[in-house]
Amino acid sequence: GGTYNASQNVTLQVSTDATAVRTFYTLDGAIPTSASLEYTGASIVVDGAHNTTITLKAISIDAAGNPSPITTEAFSFDKVGPIAPIADITSGFFNTAKNVTLTLAGDAASTFYTLNGNDPTTLSTPYTGAAIGVNGGDGVAIVLKAISYDTLGNAGAILTETYTFDLTNPTISGITDGAITNQNITITFDGGISGATAKLDGESFVSGDAVSAQGLHTILVTDGASNSASVSFT
Repeated sequence: GGTYNASQNVTLQVSTDATAVRTFYTLDGAIPTSASLEYTGASIVVDGAHNTTITLKAISIDAAGNPSPITTEAFSFDKVGPIAPIADITSGFFNTAKNVTLTLAGDAASTFYTLNGNDPTTLSTPYTGAAIGVNGGDGVAIVLKAISYDTLGNAGAILTETYTFDLTNPTISGITDGAITNQNITITFDGGISGATAKLDGESFVSGDAVSAQGLHTILVTDGASNSASVSFT
């Protein structure tokens, strides 16, 4: 018996103390009799679905009809790997290097990861519990993938997180910092690969809108990686 992640081929060692001994077995936990499946010497294939137990029972009966004690072996099957690791920093845009820590499933015996987008295997970098450093140049996307295995070698689901690095500040067009004007001004902005949002004097502002109110104004544009640019004008 034991716990397995694949089918098992079981061979019975049959007693030769008596003549004309015949051996019978069951795989459903029922008590074997001479009407049960007869063991011929070939391996008995024992297999079950995930989280099931197959109970093999066997008995030998001699020519006089005397039965042996019943042999019982329970084979449990675990065929599903751990759930995917969880990263404390998920996919997104960033402007600085990140240190990513993984939280592992309770049945994870070993975990491996890659940073090049390839699916990890047991030949990949082992995760030891230390933070994984993730860094890239402007416009570079680093793909972290991680997988855990249980003690039986079942592979779990793969974690995938993409960290895209945007090191460029947004651009603001239509006005320059410190400008003084008495005209309506159309202001546009661009956040690059990570997009951007803007506020004019603390209120949401849409790229391409016009500013007509007199007085001191400040537009602050922030992109998806937290880079920012601002312009003040009158």
